Amino acid sequence: MEEQVKEQVKGQRSLVIFVNNGLYGQWMWDDSIKALKDQVNESIKTLTYNYNGFGKTAGMFKDIPQECTRLRQLIEKEKEGEKVCLVGHGVGAQIALKVSDAADQVIAISALNEFAPLQMKSALSSAKQKKLLNRIPWYAKRSGDAQGIPTKHFDRYCEDSRKLSSEWLTNMIVANMTFESGPVDSNKVRIVVGELESKQMLASACKLSSQPIIVQGARHDIPFKNPELISKWIIEGFENEGK
Repeated sequence: MEEQVKEQVKGQRSLVIFVNNGLYGQWMWDDSIKALKDQVNESIKTLTYNYNGFGKTAGMFKDIPQECTRLRQLIEKEKEGEKVCLVGHGVGAQIALKVSDAADQVIAISALNEFAPLQMKSALSSAKQKKLLNRIPWYAKRSGDAQGIPTKHFDRYCEDSRKLSSEWLTNMIVANMTFESGPVDSNKVRIVVGELESKQMLASACKLSSQPIIVQGARHDIPFKNPELISKWIIEGFENEGK
């Protein structure tokens, strides 16, 4: 699992694993990890999880079950009796939901939960076009802005997106857009969605939980614009575990 994990904060109290959105690198969690480190009174060990074939990690993303197996292996290797929190965004949220039985709490942000064949066909076509256009600096910048990616992460976003193969993109999009799950345990799992997300994403949140957290003014950019909220939810979850 070459460079699958990047440890940010060392400690023994709890373990937090951040699972990336399918098209973003581990850098997407930098602000959330910093906010968590700033808020906790004692250290929390944090890891970021990378997919097969993304960045410098070898292999090829195949499907969600494959990545669930790898994530379970990582949890078993690293938890050392600690409480475990999984935080995921996009596909990362879907994977975290499937591995929720191996964690004490889960924060699933922007988890699509509806098979949409027409949208999937459009997304596949769009992704192949974007892969080509992202080689053009002005288009890549426009694409990054539309997703709410901060300027400081732009170069890394471009570098990562240029390296993704068509096969990798196809597998990721199919996995993301064919995911389905039943209702979650709201005592253990937080379903989070931006107020300005698509109708399909908002409907998915309500399908997953009767008590979704809807972040006002947010789109698909909660990890970038609301890292303090993510940190707050993590800390609250661990505190509630002790009650």
